[in-house]
Amino acid sequence: MRQGEVIADRFVVEELVGAGGMGQVYRARDRLSGAAVAVKVLSERRASGKGEARFAREAEVLASIHHPGIVRYVAHGTTGAGVPYLAMEWLAGEDLGARLQRLPLTLDEAVALVSRAAGALAAVHDRGVVHRDVKPSNLFLVDRDVARVKLLDFGIALRPDVTRMTQTGALLGTAGYMAPEQARGAEQVDARADVFALGCVLFECLTGAPAFVGKDAIAVVAKIAFDEAPRLGELRPDLPAALDALCARMLAKQPDLRPRDGAAVLEELAEALAEPASSAEPRPGGAGARRAALTRGERRTLGVVLVGAPPAAERPTVEALGATLRRTQRRTMALSPEDDALRREAEAHGGRVERLPDGAVAITLAGAQIPTDQAAQAARCALAIRACYPDRPIALAMGRAASAGLRPWGDAIVRAAALLARHAPPGAPHRPPPQDTAAAPPAPIALDEMTAGLLDARFDVREGQLGLSLSGERAIADEAHTLLGKPTPCVGRD
Repeated sequence: MRQGEVIADRFVVEELVGAGGMGQVYRARDRLSGAAVAVKVLSERRASGKGEARFAREAEVLASIHHPGIVRYVAHGTTGAGVPYLAMEWLAGEDLGARLQRLPLTLDEAVALVSRAAGALAAVHDRGVVHRDVKPSNLFLVDRDVARVKLLDFGIALRPDVTRMTQTGALLGTAGYMAPEQARGAEQVDARADVFALGCVLFECLTGAPAFVGKDAIAVVAKIAFDEAPRLGELRPDLPAALDALCARMLAKQPDLRPRDGAAVLEELAEALAEPASSAEPRPGGAGARRAALTRGERRTLGVVLVGAPPAAERPTVEALGATLRRTQRRTMALSPEDDALRREAEAHGGRVERLPDGAVAITLAGAQIPTDQAAQAARCALAIRACYPDRPIALAMGRAASAGLRPWGDAIVRAAALLARHAPPGAPHRPPPQDTAAAPPAPIALDEMTAGLLDARFDVREGQLGLSLSGERAIADEAHTLLGKPTPCVGRD
């Protein structure tokens, strides 16, 4: 659109101020009020199907909710060319993401911002709507004032009176702020997903760093789905303990453990602030206590068996994902006979089955066993799983908990995913299931160096051009432990 062009005989275009995958945003002048407005125009290539439906949903949600903490709706309709548009109040300032890069927030500023955002979400949730994309870039600071924050972008908001439009298993949200149930593509997502995202915002405002970090979007989602959230009080022991506890509840893995909605967060936040700030002394059971506990015993060893995505699944690349995973698809949770067999084998070996966004399956194993025994159990689990999925790549990685009570599944899963990428890169043809199992040996299981070093001579570990792999288990008695295929005594033991 050109300067001076009029939209719907009402909005006079002044300048283009932003553009993205969904369309363009223009500063315009409202002929009726004389006020400046922001007009979002859907791109022509998006003006059909899901793009148009999403645009209409945002307009309808904004038109139905009035709150000082939510960007104000002005009008919506179609241009003379038949392209949808949405007019909103013009906001001058910066978003929270830009502010956090420029300057951190004080405790008072963070509390003021989160309180107002929680109030805005309370109005949203009271209408039965779930925003599903609360994040710093969608929290706008009018005139750079944190106390005047406004919630933006209801493009993927979920309304109770609208038939579900996204495929089961589709991920909607932004990596780093989506709740675990969103990361798993759950069918039922409610206000508590927004509470989790607001907890991520609170954590970042008070620590200056995101609650979940990783080298790419998939790594971040894996940590959200599997790792416990860090405690606010460990990085900021000067904060009230009640505020630390509230943030921990907001970031709880299970939705039932979180405050029910924005109104509950607002109420609990006021109660938390009534408690005096803590001293800088370490809290009982905090990071220092956990580190001390680790010196009194053996650190827990973790195992992750990762089964690659099914042949028909679309494997998302980091480049395609970027910062968001909105279009990532995975298979539904309906169990096929092979899935059922996998679950039985995993549980028989003490494992827990979880699906990842791209359709891959992760089996996590942990116990109080010594590392060599834990590795052997994980290897046997991987071999049993291979019998269920002979046509899919499998990787096994081990790790050790960085703190007592916390299990860094995310890091181990990311390392296992790197092994899969090396042994079966995206786009490579899948190995078809052998027609004659006696003639065709099963595909080897990719291993990391830690696992290979912990497995003894009973396991057939080989080193090739692509790295280390496990072929099977030999029917032999105790022999010397091996490290990368070479005998060595007492690997992993005192």
